[in-house]
Amino acid sequence: MTTALDFKLGDLLVTSKGAKQIPVTTKAGSPLIWMHNEALTVCYQPSAFNDPDATRVNLCLGMTDSLAQQLKSFDAALITAIAAESKKYFGQSLSIEEVKNRMQPSVKVSEKGYDHWRCKMNIAGRSKVQCYGTDRLVRALPENWLAVSVRPRVQIKSIWIMSKEIGIIFEVVACQIDESVQECPF
Repeated sequence: MTTALDFKLGDLLVTSKGAKQIPVTTKAGSPLIWMHNEALTVCYQPSAFNDPDATRVNLCLGMTDSLAQQLKSFDAALITAIAAESKKYFGQSLSIEEVKNRMQPSVKVSEKGYDHWRCKMNIAGRSKVQCYGTDRLVRALPENWLAVSVRPRVQIKSIWIMSKEIGIIFEVVACQIDESVQECPF
């Protein structure tokens, strides 16, 4: 686990569907795992765009000042590294400013002006997110993610490239769930 990015960028990969990605790993070649030290609220019930049966969904988490600062630091470190190797990835040399202009920030702002952090999460299959309670015991996925707070353990998996835009793929591999008991108001 890391609090500062100690990473390396891999070679450009093109999937069978034509998607381009740059893998991100530790310098030793292991998955780059990071965990924020605060519990975070969930903004929306996890879902995938126009696919209610999807097993890979977006998990949008509420922003805190310390999380925003950490994510902006990650963005800056990755922008610098991508710019340094831009000829390898884009066929041309790009300045830090040019890469920054292409980068989709990790701190997202909704149409209503709310800051959040969007991560990917698998809710079924062999890469299913592992959930634990505050007692550190394995537990099932919550039915209502809006009624819990989470401490996500996140893999900074890769950089996606689409046309002239780039962004980071954050994948929740495990999370600690704090499910508050809701009292009956009557």
